[in-house]
Amino acid sequence: MNSPADTMQGMGRPVWIEGGTVCMIDQRLLPHAEKVARSYSFQDTADAIRDMTVRGAVTIGITAGYAMAQAAFAAPSFRFWDFIERAAAIIGAARPTAKNLTYAVDRVLNSMRKAAEIEPTTLTEPYATLAEKQGCRLICEAFYHGTEVASDRVDAETYAAFNRAVREAVKRINADKPKYLRYFIDYHAKKDPEIGALKPQDLRASRIVVVDPAPIPLDEMQRTYDWLKSWGMLEETATPLALVNLDVQRAAHTVAAE
Repeated sequence: MNSPADTMQGMGRPVWIEGGTVCMIDQRLLPHAEKVARSYSFQDTADAIRDMTVRGAVTIGITAGYAMAQAAFAAPSFRFWDFIERAAAIIGAARPTAKNLTYAVDRVLNSMRKAAEIEPTTLTEPYATLAEKQGCRLICEAFYHGTEVASDRVDAETYAAFNRAVREAVKRINADKPKYLRYFIDYHAKKDPEIGALKPQDLRASRIVVVDPAPIPLDEMQRTYDWLKSWGMLEETATPLALVNLDVQRAAHTVAAE
């Protein structure tokens, strides 16, 4: 669940959000140690409320609000309200006697319902910037953790060559992000004149985060698999290991790193 990993580093807040990650001072360790616990989903954040990683009426309420934001970010567009109402019930049950928790969940849920005439959605750049220019408000931001998945149609040598090319691209982009922002616009400009009207300086370079390719973490693979199964998908898939050829993936990343 939550992994107490970082020191407090002078943070004066008991809870805050970074992108889609909720960060909390683990109050179970106070006053002997100051550690930051991070939760990456609304379920993790609800668990943190339940196991008293966060304490105090106000802090619990704020954490519940952040958990609802995480749920909104994770909700699939085709089952958005089913997902959100289910998430609200899970978060609300984390500490049912906490009035601030119930208040926060209900307030966020009611605010979302009032805004229902504008369908919530998830956007990547440059559409996130365009939406902001058109008056939309971002609920939360998070970085997309993606990777190309090896299959039996791609051998390790080909996959490794692909990874080496991506590594080179990552190095060049990180060395001079502003230089490459125009590609986000150029890619869509011909099909979407509104995107074509954007300028590179309209985009936030801080939103462009690229890293070297790496194997899919097994815990993340399992978490994604469990989430998909909970929504009735992957019915004929018995294990997440059936979705990824780990041998090809491992060999390719090893070769690419040499």
